[in-house]
Amino acid sequence: MTLEDYKEHAKDLSIVKGEYELETIRTTPLHGKWSSFYITEHKFLNKLNAMMKVLIQERSKFYTGKTAVPFEYVVIKTELPRYLDADPEIQLLQEQIDDQTAVTKYIAGRLECINRRSFEISNSIRWQLFQAGLKSL
Repeated sequence: MTLEDYKEHAKDLSIVKGEYELETIRTTPLHGKWSSFYITEHKFLNKLNAMMKVLIQERSKFYTGKTAVPFEYVVIKTELPRYLDADPEIQLLQEQIDDQTAVTKYIAGRLECINRRSFEISNSIRWQLFQAGLKSL
């Protein structure tokens, strides 16, 4: 899923004022849902990182002339990082990794919000009691 798809799901995280009991009950399923999202996206990020390692190795062999069809120029080891940084295949995969990292960080942030949810509900109830002139239940 894309970041925009997850932003649509994030609408579930808002707390409805006055329905604190229902919102407290919804916290556990929400945490499970977003934990599942995080695990799925983090696994995909790990796969992309593994693919990057393999691609860098393949492209390094290409640029150093260790493949069946070698690169037309002789690239010395000190220049290799420049060629790898400019390689279109590596740049494309790096862009995918950057996008996936952003999605994973977004989901991690939503999980932190869910973890703080019970405190926010508790503070909202205390604030309503304070406004009503009561110290506690």
